[in-house]
Amino acid sequence: MDLTTCSCRNRQCDRYGLTGGQARLVHAGWRHGALRLECVDCRHRFSARVGTAYAGLRSPELIFQDGVRQLAEGASIRATARNIGCDKDTVAQWLPRVGRHCQRLLDYCLRDLHLTECQLDELWTFVYKKEKHLTAFEKMLGRYGGSSLPGHRGELEGATAAVLAVENAYYGDVFEFAAAYAVYIVLGHVFGAGNKRTGSAAALVFLHLNGVDVDRRPAELLDRMLELQKRAEATPPPSASDLVSWFAGWLGGR
Repeated sequence: MDLTTCSCRNRQCDRYGLTGGQARLVHAGWRHGALRLECVDCRHRFSARVGTAYAGLRSPELIFQDGVRQLAEGASIRATARNIGCDKDTVAQWLPRVGRHCQRLLDYCLRDLHLTECQLDELWTFVYKKEKHLTAFEKMLGRYGGSSLPGHRGELEGATAAVLAVENAYYGDVFEFAAAYAVYIVLGHVFGAGNKRTGSAAALVFLHLNGVDVDRRPAELLDRMLELQKRAEATPPPSASDLVSWFAGWLGGR
């Protein structure tokens, strides 16, 4: 960290806002892994992280940096959390933190620019493919959001594993079979995005092919799939058979 940019944070101090040799700062120990500084004039102490994206951070810096890099490359919050071994809620809090800091940095650095030319390579992000050439999955990502990265095992392998898990188990009726498809797709994170949508669609299509049409409003199905995800992430997590029984009961109106 470049300490020459640090300044006293005490607004009542004569050296408030002064940096470099004018700041007169000395080291004052460590706290939560962050260096603390002290102003020689007013004795005000503060973290060297103040004004940076690390301010107030409790996670190790290296893990935070790794997570932010993955998010910047387009990884989803859940995938990033699994890769770095952090809770997904912790990773979710990093996004607005980093976003606000980037905005402040750009506002500070990119001012009074007098440009005669501007390179527009970044527009490629928005026009790289015509709408008529989008796949069904890409259209769904554009409408509902999500990640285009593959799931845990890759999409084909993950989908095959979900089907085999259902086929190798015993279920009492079509509702349990349908529920199993939804549960194993959601639990296995088969796809990078849309697992709850795909799981619910697989369950309904399976029932339809077996002569059963379930009369459920889309809002009800959405609430049920969100509840399924919430139950699957509980501590301790329930077994897959418990989730199948619970979801099958709702599908069958039991």
